[in-house]
Amino acid sequence: MNPEVGPYNLTDSDQVQVGGFLSDKNGSRAIQNAECLECRLELDGRSAMSFRYKFTLPDGEIIHVKTGRKYAQTVNGLMRGENDAECLLDCYEGFFDFEVEETGERGYGVAEYSIEPAYPRWRY
Repeated sequence: MNPEVGPYNLTDSDQVQVGGFLSDKNGSRAIQNAECLECRLELDGRSAMSFRYKFTLPDGEIIHVKTGRKYAQTVNGLMRGENDAECLLDCYEGFFDFEVEETGERGYGVAEYSIEPAYPRWRY
């Protein structure tokens, strides 16, 4: 298997290729590869303010998508240490406005991302 090109490069597998979905007036299409081109952090330095992505769709089409306003965000501590009190990885789900740069189409969706090590390192 070749090394990953992007965070969700699923092209080297014989399995169904899905790294998320892009839905528009014509229905939903799987995202075959997603590469984060830019991430701006909030003042806390731990959570994202905005993103710019490059998405590759199954037919080979490449689009560039950027986020706008962030409406809300959740965080889940997914990786635990030996005593389950130490969280080693935070997984964030930010709800954003999105815009396709090539067409100007706008919509909304979720950007899921992780920060390692978690902050604060010890949860209460």
